[in-house]
Amino acid sequence: MLAALLIAPVTGNATEQAWAPVFASCAGRYSAELEHAWLMQDDRATQIADHRRHFIDLIDATAPRAQLRDLLNVRIDAKLAHATLLSLATFSKDEDRALWALRRARSELAHCSGMLLKS
Repeated sequence: MLAALLIAPVTGNATEQAWAPVFASCAGRYSAELEHAWLMQDDRATQIADHRRHFIDLIDATAPRAQLRDLLNVRIDAKLAHATLLSLATFSKDEDRALWALRRARSELAHCSGMLLKS
């Protein structure tokens, strides 16, 4: 199981609220990654779903209620962007483009997973 590296209390501080969009972006990327894992019958689907759940929990812990609608939009945009990368990486006939997309998708997820600790 993974534990979050940072769970900031919601006090209205602008610095603390700045984390919520980052967590939302990661949740969206992991949503795309999970759907791709299901499509490709990847055994990592359970682990990916756990990561996604952790980021949703982080959103819940850090986001002001008034920001939740905007954060859903961030999640959807990130999911679409990541799904596009995964689609290019998997199905593009242009090998250079596919490799670029794969590296970019891995880089984005590495950024997100770097915020989580193994426990």
